[in-house]
Amino acid sequence: MDPEQEYRQRQQVLNSYRAFLSQKLEPELRKAHEERVQVEEKIADYRSLLTQIESLEKTTTPRKRENEEGREEEDEDDKKEPTTTTVRIDLGSEILCDLAVDNTNKLFVDIGLGFFCQLSHREARTLSKKRIEILTDVEREKREKEERIVEHVEIVANGIKSLMASS
Repeated sequence: MDPEQEYRQRQQVLNSYRAFLSQKLEPELRKAHEERVQVEEKIADYRSLLTQIESLEKTTTPRKRENEEGREEEDEDDKKEPTTTTVRIDLGSEILCDLAVDNTNKLFVDIGLGFFCQLSHREARTLSKKRIEILTDVEREKREKEERIVEHVEIVANGIKSLMASS
């Protein structure tokens, strides 16, 4: 094979590697990274919800005091007007809902169309922990996928380097 034809063939292979890298691997890597970041944001939302629930439980648990007969009763100063905090979370499959958290030990989950589901703090805590557990597994899978794509990028980049070095 003459040197000119060998050079053109090498350039053709080099161009196909570059095209594969820029048209296939780089977009896949960007998409995998974005998906992993979205899952991490969902995990952060559920952790935030857990923190808010724990904070509400601490601030809304009434202090007990003993009355004259030795029985415990709620301190009158601790009886407060109901307050509500709204938290937006993703229930999965990009279904967003608003959680209305109040200090009456109930959560009202907006499931859409004006319907609400009532959860106790404990139920919401259990739901949040379970969702964090599931999303952590999903995040691990997304991270592994991203790492595999990075490995493929490195293999193609090394192939391009070796083709350029042999020119």
